[in-house]
Amino acid sequence: MRRRKKRSSQRTSPLEALSPETVYARKKTAEWLLRLLDCSVGLDEAFFECADWCIGGLRPVLHSLHETLGKNRGSVKRDGALKRIKECLEESDSVLSNNLEVFVTRHPGTKKHLSEALRLWLHMQTPQSCLTAVQQDGRKLAYVPDELKTLELCLAAVANNLAALKHVPEALKKTCARQVPFWSIDNSRNEKYARIFRK
Repeated sequence: MRRRKKRSSQRTSPLEALSPETVYARKKTAEWLLRLLDCSVGLDEAFFECADWCIGGLRPVLHSLHETLGKNRGSVKRDGALKRIKECLEESDSVLSNNLEVFVTRHPGTKKHLSEALRLWLHMQTPQSCLTAVQQDGRKLAYVPDELKTLELCLAAVANNLAALKHVPEALKKTCARQVPFWSIDNSRNEKYARIFRK
């Protein structure tokens, strides 16, 4: 296994992340990575470094993977994978790319789930793709980067599924609660969220 020197991993500021050049570059890079996933390429450190820049960090991908694997517990191999994901989440961002490469090598049965988590996060790179996703399933608001959560996007998510309210930023919750269509509240299957809107 080859090891590279780690360059300083500077996170982009939300303001820089929204510059047109950065948005365009991340979108194009995400499309390229998605095509690579479709071709079933090996998931190596370079791939994860590219995905890290494109998504803005690999921690959300690991949380999604942990959530997916946690639903289907039971086998010893899967429990070992869950334990390793928790360990990866406790480590610094600068070593996540290498650790994910090692993780895929040691737990090949999780590659499909990791690819699905990457695919989900890579799709959420533009405001339009996020809007389309939350209009289809409001719960996908959880996967939208915070800097892309606008009032319009949050309203679309909550109108689709009231459970998305827990992923709306605090600053937008009251406004969102006032503006959500009333028919969403009446037809809600989840009374817990409907009660919040009736107050």
